Amino acid sequence: YASEADVLNMAWSKWRKAGRGAGSAFGTLTTSTGEPKGYHQEFRKFLERPAEAMVDEAINNPAGRKEASDTRSSRIAALKKEYDREELALFVGAGISKDAGILQWKDLSNALLSKMIVRRMKGNKTFSRHPEAVIRLAHQNQENSPIAQIRYIRGAFSPDEYNQLVHEALYENSPGPDTELLNAIARICAPRRNHPGVQGIITYNFDDLLEHCLEKMNIQTNVISCEDDISTPDRLSIFHVHGYLPYQMERCDLNTELIFSEEDYHRVYRDAYCWSNLAQLNCLREHTCLFIGCSLTDPNLRRLLDVAGRTNEKPRHFAFLPRNSAAGDGTVNEEALEIYKDIDSSLREKYYAAMGLNIIRVNDFKEIPALFAGAACVWGGKRRWVKAPCCPPVSFGPAAAFCQAELSAPMPGVRPGQRPGYGGAARGRRCRRRFGPFCAHKKADGAPFSL
Repeated sequence: YASEADVLNMAWSKWRKAGRGAGSAFGTLTTSTGEPKGYHQEFRKFLERPAEAMVDEAINNPAGRKEASDTRSSRIAALKKEYDREELALFVGAGISKDAGILQWKDLSNALLSKMIVRRMKGNKTFSRHPEAVIRLAHQNQENSPIAQIRYIRGAFSPDEYNQLVHEALYENSPGPDTELLNAIARICAPRRNHPGVQGIITYNFDDLLEHCLEKMNIQTNVISCEDDISTPDRLSIFHVHGYLPYQMERCDLNTELIFSEEDYHRVYRDAYCWSNLAQLNCLREHTCLFIGCSLTDPNLRRLLDVAGRTNEKPRHFAFLPRNSAAGDGTVNEEALEIYKDIDSSLREKYYAAMGLNIIRVNDFKEIPALFAGAACVWGGKRRWVKAPCCPPVSFGPAAAFCQAELSAPMPGVRPGQRPGYGGAARGRRCRRRFGPFCAHKKADGAPFSL
């Protein structure tokens, strides 16, 4: 799982720590007789058996507290840099909707199991005498895997009934979108001076809470939830790769295909050209991606990360993950517990790095808004002004208009493909892919400005 750069960097680091790195490592690998020196055997292991060497290094030399803290700070700085370079795309999971009242995967599976039992046992006199006890036993003896459990729940209903059932369970607690995390995500998506926000959003959630937050900030979105939906250049694309069930039933297509059960995942595995696979792969290859609220246990996502990262020597993407809350059983002393935590953290770091991910540990997802606010004041929020050579000044802000412009032909002082007023080919190199060949000035309500 180790890239060539990781292996060589770690081998060189071990060489220097041993006090043998004054000269070229490869120039002093052997004695005058050609036999390898004692310590060089460890060096060679990194080249001959990299996966084994990386695991050994993680266990025997875990990062200390200060080193882990410095790594975390450097990753937050690198993440902000990618945002400033207009390279950032978001991958969001169930964790962003938790505080809003949306059921998490296991809880949603339990709710669906309860609803299935109640509906199927309707009219059964024996069940009517002990409904709560039967449902409690069902929860205690459920399948270990939620996706396996959803398989037989889905088989008990027609497609329309099944989607209706999921919709009922999903919004049972009347969730509200006004949470700190959802608002923080919406703010970094908002266009601001010399910056379009993020390149796109991949979501594994069925709900539309994030869309409501974005609409509240007058950010126009385009939901893509099936193969027939088309991305538009003047709106922020939100790809619901596991299906889409909006809160308002009149906007809900009960024929939508949800990726929720075991057989759904098998179908996606088999179809290499499935639109949802292509959308995720394209995002992983074209942009730097930030994962928020994702557990990273989705088997299809992990497969796509492996595919997309084959040619990358270093981890490219970022993910916020909660810290491991390992605790002893009362018989383990604190020193042993700390040793285990360090080893566990180091192993996980190497494991995720092999999938192309830089992990930023947080105590809780509620900590993320503060990180966005503390990383830089330019992560959205304030009213600013932008002026392009072909446009009047346009105000940016929570309730202001926005302008997305591109040149389809050369203009004086501006290179082809560079957005007016954006300065530098690096900032403008992706504009053709993101914007169409026009200069579109939009008000908050979508009406064009008169030029």
